[in-house]
Amino acid sequence: GYAGKLYLELKFEMEPVAPLVEAVLKEIHKTSLLPQIVLKSFALNAVLAARRKKPELRTAALFAPKILSYLSGRQMLVERAR
Repeated sequence: GYAGKLYLELKFEMEPVAPLVEAVLKEIHKTSLLPQIVLKSFALNAVLAARRKKPELRTAALFAPKILSYLSGRQMLVERAR
């Protein structure tokens, strides 16, 4: 069988996220691939819901590239303030 990581990205056009999260978790539960799966999404509430319902599932929160410029700007401000 496949031994690598399996990244599953949840994408949402609208709320609520719970029905899709539930459906995906049911399918994950049916497989023996749980140790290899990383569930990821830009919808942070979906990542949190999945983590709460299945704590052993690895999850990843995705952020838009613009967050990097925001975070680096904040870091520069902190360093300048010191």
